[in-house]
Amino acid sequence: MNTFTENSVKYERIAKPKHGSEDWLRLRWRDSNGRCTFGASDAPALMGASPYSTRSDLFFDKSVDPTVEDDKPVFRRGNVLEPALLEEASHLLGINVFTPSVMYRAGRFTISKDGVDNEECPTVGVEAKTTSRYSVHTADDLPFEWRWQGWAQQSVLNVPLFFIVLDR
Repeated sequence: MNTFTENSVKYERIAKPKHGSEDWLRLRWRDSNGRCTFGASDAPALMGASPYSTRSDLFFDKSVDPTVEDDKPVFRRGNVLEPALLEEASHLLGINVFTPSVMYRAGRFTISKDGVDNEECPTVGVEAKTTSRYSVHTADDLPFEWRWQGWAQQSVLNVPLFFIVLDR
């Protein structure tokens, strides 16, 4: 675990276990002092903007040990298509975007980035989304739960965040 200060934001880089594994979940559940931490995907529930989870649900979830969920089709679709979306983001942004082998922690947020341009000191973040629920043509079409997730990621790294979306 390494701590870095960049753009006046202090964050830790933590080796990332297999995405979705129990070890990965535990890093998003508690810090090394046993304090509750949150992933960026928890931010919508924290802010009351999640169509899937309430603050009460989140409180309960963080009060018990994490459990690994079965591989759902929606998660599998995202995992299969994410590399192609990051390749397209690389093309559109004119930079190399890749999935980092680390997670980033600042304060109570521990985030896994879909894509960054530099693992040690990212200057750009990319969030890759696949959806059949939403049609996204412009940034104005991004659902609020995605925006809160993006804002949580930005609060950790303090870098511009780009969404790339494969929708209907």
